[in-house]
Amino acid sequence: MNTLIPCTSGWSAVEMDYCTAGSIPFIKVSGLVQTAKEDEGVYLDEVVLPEVGTDTLVLCLKGSHCAIDEKTAVLRAVKFKKVEKHRKYNKVVILWNGTTIHSLGIARPL
Repeated sequence: MNTLIPCTSGWSAVEMDYCTAGSIPFIKVSGLVQTAKEDEGVYLDEVVLPEVGTDTLVLCLKGSHCAIDEKTAVLRAVKFKKVEKHRKYNKVVILWNGTTIHSLGIARPL
């Protein structure tokens, strides 16, 4: 089993549609993952960890194997949408195989 952590970049977490009347507010999380060419189903999955505060959205990166060979590596976009009406979350943590690979605050419109 490969224990290397996949290279990632460009992560963002943005609160959307709180200003538009009648819209359903949500948090959009996105980023780029460098993965092996044969990995087709890279995605983010929400997980609940009791040791993490309730103001943190925890997402686990799945379907990815770290690309060791730079020549066969590809960048894949991953996205996650979390409907959230009550502004419960202030932070997003991205995990891979139980290891935190990124932590970021949620950008909110003025």
